[in-house]
Amino acid sequence: VASTVTNVQICSGQTATLAPTFISGSTKKWYTSSTGGTSFSSSSSFTTPILTANTSYWVTQTSGSTCESVRTQIDVTVINSTIPTSNNVQICSGQTATLIATGTSGATINWYSVSTGGTVLASASTYTSPILSANSSYWVSQTISGCESSRLKVDVVVNNLPTITLSTPTICVNSSSTIVANVSPVGSYTYPIVTGK
Repeated sequence: VASTVTNVQICSGQTATLAPTFISGSTKKWYTSSTGGTSFSSSSSFTTPILTANTSYWVTQTSGSTCESVRTQIDVTVINSTIPTSNNVQICSGQTATLIATGTSGATINWYSVSTGGTVLASASTYTSPILSANSSYWVSQTISGCESSRLKVDVVVNNLPTITLSTPTICVNSSSTIVANVSPVGSYTYPIVTGK
């Protein structure tokens, strides 16, 4: 039996290098099942293909005889960090936006201003943007056991503040007129005015 076996933990999409300690001069054999099958390698260490799910391998050694040891299992635990959830937000120009993400319990939530690379803006489930005057986007991920998920894009739609212009009608005594309020981008509103004697 291999004298020292260490299980391995990796992030989804990575490879794992398995390197047990063997008796010096022994012959090694690697398997993908606990019994039967054919050995796929005789190296002292083995690098797995890219893994996306928990996987086990088995290893034996033969030393000083033709008798092969029992197989020793080595487990590769694959951490799958799922993308957190969040919602887009609408604000008025000149306001800040509060973005909220929900992740796995115990995960670290990270906010970014770019889709890849960049630096972390905040490590919290809630992020408050600076004051915004134009549409903006942020990205959020979560890290579980050192494995960071892909980033989710969160959009902030910034609505311009309405502008109001009023008409200035000239009105005589004992007559009526209207004042028109043009509210952009909503529409126009008319208000009647009547003078007395």
